[in-house]
Amino acid sequence: MKLRLITANDDPLVQRLRQLPTVTPPTATLEALDKLAMTARPRRSTRWAVSAALAASVAMVIVSLALMTPSDEMLPAPVVAANTATDTAPSEVESLAAQSAYLDRMLATLPTRGRVQRVATASTISALEDRVAAIDTELNETLRQGGNDATRVLLRERVGLMSSLVTLRAEPAAAAAVWL
Repeated sequence: MKLRLITANDDPLVQRLRQLPTVTPPTATLEALDKLAMTARPRRSTRWAVSAALAASVAMVIVSLALMTPSDEMLPAPVVAANTATDTAPSEVESLAAQSAYLDRMLATLPTRGRVQRVATASTISALEDRVAAIDTELNETLRQGGNDATRVLLRERVGLMSSLVTLRAEPAAAAAVWL
């Protein structure tokens, strides 16, 4: 079996195409096509759609955060035990203990740490939790010894730390709920 190489000159189709007459298009047609190409409609801008979508997203986040953040009306009020012996207003230690218990309950309702969290926030939360644990140990010791001014100081510090901890843990929970 012998193979024969066919060149462009040997191909009958090429030979027939070369025999066709050369035709030039009319200049009026070329000018009309040029004019049409130059006056083609510009693409519509989608900038307004992107702006509207961004504004709607921001509005949705704001509304979601407003709905997810518990208001003071929704949270149970701290229970302050009355001083039954003298039937007067509770002492500062009793009030601080009630606030501390209230913050403990609030913290228990918040979700634990999320998977994604800024390092600074996680570090601050961890430091606050460690300090609260240390204060709890000191409070137990002072209460075993009968309680004193140290109890009031420790409770005041614990309430401040717990308030900060609740704030730090509540904000990411509300932001994460928006994306669910």
